[in-house]
Amino acid sequence: MRVLEVFGGQSAEHDVSVASGWAVAGGLREAGHHVTAAHIDRGGRWRAIELDGQLPAIPQPLEWPDADPWALLTRSDARPDVLMAVLHGPRGEDGVIGALARLADVACVGSGLASSAVCLDKTLTRDVLDARGIAQTRWLGVYPGDRVPTYDEAADRLGSTVLYIKPANLGSSIGISRVADVLGWDAAISHAASYDDTLIIEAGVEGRELSVSILGDRADGYEVSEVSETRPHGEFLDHADKYGAGAAMARVPADLGPALRERVRDSAPDVAAALRVDGLARVDVFLTEDGALLVNEVNTMPGFTTESTFPACGRRPAWPFPRCSTACVPWLWTATSGQERSSTPTSSPSDPRSARAATEADWRVIGELTGGGVRIDPRSAASGGVRP
Repeated sequence: MRVLEVFGGQSAEHDVSVASGWAVAGGLREAGHHVTAAHIDRGGRWRAIELDGQLPAIPQPLEWPDADPWALLTRSDARPDVLMAVLHGPRGEDGVIGALARLADVACVGSGLASSAVCLDKTLTRDVLDARGIAQTRWLGVYPGDRVPTYDEAADRLGSTVLYIKPANLGSSIGISRVADVLGWDAAISHAASYDDTLIIEAGVEGRELSVSILGDRADGYEVSEVSETRPHGEFLDHADKYGAGAAMARVPADLGPALRERVRDSAPDVAAALRVDGLARVDVFLTEDGALLVNEVNTMPGFTTESTFPACGRRPAWPFPRCSTACVPWLWTATSGQERSSTPTSSPSDPRSARAATEADWRVIGELTGGGVRIDPRSAASGGVRP
């Protein structure tokens, strides 16, 4: 199948997206797809190439020819069957590229526009979880026009002297500060505000940081990975701890008893469904010292390098990396358990990299492919046909 994969972007997570995107490109190629790689530079300029031959370890996208995003989606000679936007942060992970694909009647991997935007904005995520009665860390939002609370005011409202100040619409621990007294408060607020006009202040939590990866959708259910645990080297899992030399690696499986393991795994689909997540996501939770599970965040396009938590979670039970890269592309969904999604597969279901023709059940796996109530008809996907 023809896959248009987009990475890079204009957010502060650009470099993380490049690393994720290039790893996914290799996985897509290994899975047998025809891949067009499109890079968005920090200024918003698009460049693209058709991937052929051996991929270099490090891409040089600034040397690629210029590309027009609309032309990439609509060209008659090589129209993509699906778009996969491996973008982190605003102008990408918030669903805007998926919305562009929807306008072009091209299927897009992952959640729809509403879910993507809500999950990227940590304050909107918290509002939804509060409304659904799902336990989470204590928090307060600081919105444009608000008076920023003092450290003492925030600590009093949240019942904690340890506070985390974050940009609401960013990930990869960029712009985050941990504050335990008034001395670092103003600098932390200014640091977060340099990335976003909406901030979130969270109470510190004494507990373990756990993650679960999911694949699937609300209609047919989610496949839930093993539980991972990441232990920071310092006081919290900062950007350097995630991506720097000697980064903290996720432990898979986490050291949990059977009952607690299943409790963590069982909680992830409820969180994902509340936020209308389809396709793929990583659900992060805290396990407190008294045994409570508190949602930290939900990431609809998590880090996707071979070392990232999302694919690491899937290694037990095994999700080989090519499958992690392509599991949400409906014509490649093949369960590693051998329960294939088609009664007449064209190749052995034990090989997760084997491509086959799409079935109606395959398309249902994706859920809201185009961000709403429009689904791609598998019989006319190549020509962009849609049906209500």
